[in-house]
Amino acid sequence: MKKLSVILGLLLVMGISGYAMAADDFAPWVGIRGSYQATFEQRLFNDIVNFDGTTTKVDSESQFLVPRARIGVDGRLLEDLYFCAEFDGRYTSSGRGTLLRYAYVRWDFLKNDSMLNQLEMGAITTTFARGLSGTEYAFINYDICTVLDSYQYGVQYRGSFANKLIDVYLSVNNGTGLTSLNVGSGLQYVGRIEITPFGGDYKDLREGSTGKTVKDGGSFLTISAAAALDNKARTDDFGYTAEYYKSQHLLADITFKVGGISFFAQGVYNAYDALEDGTYWGGIDRNIEKSYGGFAQLGYNLGAFGLIELEPMVKFEYWNDVANEGFGPQDTIKQDFAVGINWYLKEHDLKLNAEFRHILKDEKVYAVKAPCDNYIGVRMTHKFGAKVPL
Repeated sequence: MKKLSVILGLLLVMGISGYAMAADDFAPWVGIRGSYQATFEQRLFNDIVNFDGTTTKVDSESQFLVPRARIGVDGRLLEDLYFCAEFDGRYTSSGRGTLLRYAYVRWDFLKNDSMLNQLEMGAITTTFARGLSGTEYAFINYDICTVLDSYQYGVQYRGSFANKLIDVYLSVNNGTGLTSLNVGSGLQYVGRIEITPFGGDYKDLREGSTGKTVKDGGSFLTISAAAALDNKARTDDFGYTAEYYKSQHLLADITFKVGGISFFAQGVYNAYDALEDGTYWGGIDRNIEKSYGGFAQLGYNLGAFGLIELEPMVKFEYWNDVANEGFGPQDTIKQDFAVGINWYLKEHDLKLNAEFRHILKDEKVYAVKAPCDNYIGVRMTHKFGAKVPL
């Protein structure tokens, strides 16, 4: 199914691109766009103290990556019918092939000066957590907080009411399905509501935005809550029989900006049903009964005062995976602290990020190798191509 979607998406990109080049009157409605990232990472490990008191030296690791190499097309077939497809070629070097980021058609309906309703269909990005990728709120390293995978096949409704005071997101998608072997599918239901008391014109921070929040585009405050139900299944015989269960997910976040100050905080709670044998099969390691935590980060953009577009940031994260393999719950708390700086050379289209992250606590037992105690990263992001109004 996914391979077919990639093939159809590539044909869509080629067909629309060719039609756009051949039809002068249609070309302004179509945009070809791309982006890439280049990252240098340095991971610093502390030496391991053995049970006998001796010390094992652990060397640090460094690498140069291209974590993003995307190309896509978007445009409007009709005034109210928007399409978009994007692919990421970063996995070609490891033999995994091109990754489909998203490919969907969106219909805008029942819209006026204070209201807009949209329906997305296809390979979509569900809106459970606030879209942060590509914004001034993005750090280089991944968060230790775990949330639902946003890339799904399904349908999503997006509604904006009362001059962007209230935004609603509802989606039904294929969810995780039979997780172990990816045979079969269980539907996932996601709902999110955002309330913006002021600054609705400036609150959209997703990658398709115009970058208004880089400078002093205006203050805004958004308070949001989301919930999801994900139907899952486990199989040990290649899908012949399966054991079905579900997980519940709750999220709340707040986004605030005034002048050059920006603040974002997010809290998450995940709960998983027990299997028939009393064990749990949730989370990344498939042994989590529940998990909860969150993070808060604060930044200040010097460009708000007409200075260079530099934005220093600070971030703190807390997370607890409550593991249960049939012997009772066991807390595994993780905490880390990060500082970073963003340099907007050309708003969000060309920017540099630098980050230092330090692990304060990690109670998890690792089978192979624990993550680094300190992380240093530098990343450049460059976007190019024509822009089509969203």
